[in-house]
Order: sequence, then C-alpha cells, then structure tokens
Amino acid sequence: MLRVLHTSDWHLGHSLFHKDRRLEHSHFLDWLLALLRSQEIDALIVAGDIFDTVAPPNYALALYYDFLRRLVSDTPCRQAVIIGGNHDSASSLHAPRELLKVFNVHVIGSPDLAQPDNDLVVLHDRHGQPAAVVAAVPFLRERDVRRAQAGESAIDKNQAYLNGVADYYSRICRLGRDKIAHLGGSSAQLPLIATGHLFAAGGEISDGEREVAVGNLGGVGAASFAAGFNYLALGHLHKPQPVSGPCPIRYSGSPIPLSFSEASGPKAVVMLHFEAGETTPQITNIPVPLWQPLQTVRGAWPVIEEFFLGLDDAPDGVGPLWLEIQLETDVWGGSVQERIAALAAERRVEVLAIRNCQRLLPRLADSGDETMEQLSALTPQEVFVRRLELAADLGAEDRAALLIRYGQVVEAASVAMEGAAGED
Repeated sequence: MLRVLHTSDWHLGHSLFHKDRRLEHSHFLDWLLALLRSQEIDALIVAGDIFDTVAPPNYALALYYDFLRRLVSDTPCRQAVIIGGNHDSASSLHAPRELLKVFNVHVIGSPDLAQPDNDLVVLHDRHGQPAAVVAAVPFLRERDVRRAQAGESAIDKNQAYLNGVADYYSRICRLGRDKIAHLGGSSAQLPLIATGHLFAAGGEISDGEREVAVGNLGGVGAASFAAGFNYLALGHLHKPQPVSGPCPIRYSGSPIPLSFSEASGPKAVVMLHFEAGETTPQITNIPVPLWQPLQTVRGAWPVIEEFFLGLDDAPDGVGPLWLEIQLETDVWGGSVQERIAALAAERRVEVLAIRNCQRLLPRLADSGDETMEQLSALTPQEVFVRRLELAADLGAEDRAALLIRYGQVVEAASVAMEGAAGED
C-alpha cells in the first residue's frame, strides 16, 4: 500500500496589491504537515511554482526550508519529489539538492536532458519496499525540447514546442517502464506516476493565469503526453481540476487564492491511495481551509453601500475581509476614496482595490471581455496579452508570433536573473 499527496503552486513570496501572504502560507504549511501525519502519507509530490519569483524574499525561503525540516523530522512521510515551475529558479532549487537527497527529498528544478533516467525516483512503502516510480518532469522550457529552425513561422514554432514536450514524456515513460521492469519480482507491476508543470489542453484557466498561454498557445494535448502513465500530477493552473486523458490527470491547484478571480473557488490537495498490487489509484480531493477571505463587490453606489451596511464580521480565526470594489460610475474623483473609507470604517475589512468599471467598459467592449482589471493587479505577461487584445489590426498569426517572441524575451530575462543570482 502507498499513499501519496499531490500539491502545487504554493507561490511562496506572493503578494496581492502589496499585501504579502506569509501568514496564509505559514498556516497552509502547518496544516499540510498535520495532514501528512493524520493521513499517514508515505510520499509528497509538489508539482512546481514553489516560489512566486526566481528571486523570492528571505521569509519565503525560510518557510520552504523550515517546512522541509519538519517534513523529514515530524511526519511519517519520508519521501518528497519537488519539481520546478515556470516561476522558479532551477539553479536556486538545485543548490541544496544533494544535501536534501540524503533525506529522500528529491528536487528536480530542470530536466536532466543528457540522462533523463536520473529524474526517475523510486517511492517506497512503509516497509521499505518499492511501491511506485515517479517520472519527475519539471517545467519544460522551449530550449529544453526544441531547436530554432530558420524560416519557421510562429505556428510552426509553437507546434515544434508541443511536439517536443510530447516526445520528452514519451521518452521518460519508456525509461520509467524499464526501471520498473529492472526492479523485478513483485515490483514488476508498480504504478508509474509522472509530474508536470504545463498547460494541458482542456484545463480551465482563471484570470490570474492567462500568461500560461505564452509560448504554449494551444496547450499540450493529454493524449500526446499522458499515455503509458498511471497518474499525472500537474501544476500550473490554480483551480483544482481533472483533465480528460488516457490516465487519471489532476491539477491540485494553488492552496490559497492568488487573485480576486480565484476567491470563490475551492482549494484542495489530492491524495492518491495505491493498494498493494494495484496500479490505478483511489483519488480523493481534500479541501484546504481558507485563512484570508477575499471578495469582489461590483455595482453602482447603492449596491456598494448596501453591501457595507450588511457586512458581518469575519469568522474567528481568519483575517479581516480583503475587498475589491468594482464601482460602476461616470463620476470619479478624490471623494470616491473618502466615501469608501467612511463605509469601511470600524468594520473588519480592508479595501485593497477600487476600480472604475464604467470608464473601462468601452475600451474592452470589442474584445467581449467584461473583466475589469487594475494595472497593479496584473502580471507583465497579462498586461502584454491585454494590449494585444486591444490591437484590432493584428491578425491571428501576427498575434501568435508576438506572444511567442514575448515569451522568449521573458525566458531570456529569467535566465539572466538566475545567472546573476548564482554569481552572488
């Protein structure tokens, strides 16, 4: 028997309108450790985006390493597989990995392209017997899976990337099956689990994740990369969800809402239960508690005033309500801030954002997108995508080319930042 817990997209170091999330993340990691103990979990999989940026703040690093310390000393879970996501610095994740490997914490920040079998991890049951093999595939960057060709169109480049991802999974699947066969004996029928940090076609994207399309415009078709595995533990999308494919495929989602668009959705981790001799897991979504309530209120002044008048205190044990107000008005001035501040006074609420929806509606009407956004709430990638949406004279192929080129520039900048961090 083997019990595995799958989580992802912690985004340690994340901030929302300049409010850091360290308290929520601290509560989550405490809760996760308690869950590992109560459910007697044998192995933990973290499917990428451990950190929010390639250069996370010191408190985020402290949360991460303190969690790993408590994982190996205070829980029955003695094995962990942690992969890098597109927000992570592979070199930073790799810095302590030889030390962590001594404690059966396996960190794969970037793929071992020369010897992918080095990224295969054998999981053991509580009796020390082999119980599963994990093909630990991190976020695959364009340089990992394809080489540029002269004269390629934007569509050709994107298709070459998708083909490269599928080929890489096919290769490591064969190596994983060979690994299981070489274990021999009763281990010959072990489950093969794969990880990934990507946008699988059919996955549902929230407003805060629209940049995942950059460099991966159509999403990777599950049939092209999931065949041969018994479970795919995915990260990248923040909503917990299954994806249709040839085997069970799950996004565990982020453990806390990372934008107001995620405020109403559930958060979860995924528990896999493999009975002895079985390769198909029993899958259970375990809800994650909410430690910081978020809410969006939209409407004209009467709607906003009615909301504040009916506002109840936040439940005990959670912080004050963080509020986003989308105000529909043609009259905008300094009095707006003062009027909302007066409404919020002496209530357990913090207004993080006030948006003038009425002024923005005409600009986005042509795109059919009625989601109003404030610049400080968007990532640079999202700003770029929004700008392209407003360029009516751009054809589909030109837009795709610009998205891919932008993704290449962002990736080059990330590599440069990693190099600079390594020199320090």
